[in-house]
Amino acid sequence: MSLEHPRARGRARQRIAEFGIQSPEEIDLEALAAARNVLVREAALAGAQARLVRRKRGGVIRVHAGLGSLGQKRFCVAHELGHLLLHEGVDQLAFCSSTDMLPGYRARPEEPEANAFAADLLMPERMFLDACRGERPTFGLLAGVAESFRVTLSAMAFRYVELGVRVCAVAHSEEGHIRWSKAAGDFRIRLREWGSRLDGRTRASDFFGGRTRRTNEEDVPAEAWLDDHRVEARWTIRGIMIPMPTYDSTLSLLWVVDGSELDACGA
Repeated sequence: MSLEHPRARGRARQRIAEFGIQSPEEIDLEALAAARNVLVREAALAGAQARLVRRKRGGVIRVHAGLGSLGQKRFCVAHELGHLLLHEGVDQLAFCSSTDMLPGYRARPEEPEANAFAADLLMPERMFLDACRGERPTFGLLAGVAESFRVTLSAMAFRYVELGVRVCAVAHSEEGHIRWSKAAGDFRIRLREWGSRLDGRTRASDFFGGRTRRTNEEDVPAEAWLDDHRVEARWTIRGIMIPMPTYDSTLSLLWVVDGSELDACGA
């Protein structure tokens, strides 16, 4: 399987190999940073989630103390380490906002590279696949794996799709519309277009309508998420909606049930 940003992913794998890391609990970001003479600190930051200050022989990564979860903080540190190792000479002072950390962000080429580095550093491919294989996607699985790797549910869900653990896709929604989506390579049914309004039958639509703020599993008509001439109104697709209040957005992990009519039509 070919993933985007191979240089960034290769650098992350080098760090894992150099430190002989064999399990998620051994991924010590502060130790990885210290090996490059970089100090990690938490402090108040205005308008940013993290900041990297380069020095001649190292630097300082500052993470916003107001972030709500350990997973967010760890992703920020890993993202800034990516900038340090990949983008020497780009900026001596780098501020990264919450938008920069989103998987689909592409306005500046350095940001998706840093995100790819962070994903591979925090969720090494072999370890991640070992944790997920043989299990059907459920909220319990996602939450358990996210806790084991100390990452957010949204980062875990995107990695799940990226590595093609199952025939699945992920959709990110804002203000009641699909902002972007990503499908695993073997998910060959067309998703609704980016920018389209969410179908009112989806849990993501419920989130923006103020009807739920919790993670929810759903079985909905396939046409609520898919836009393909092969999809019939009576078919269903299964999903998990993950609310992201910090970004006022949602992430929906969608998959085809094994042996279903959707599965038979080529997903």
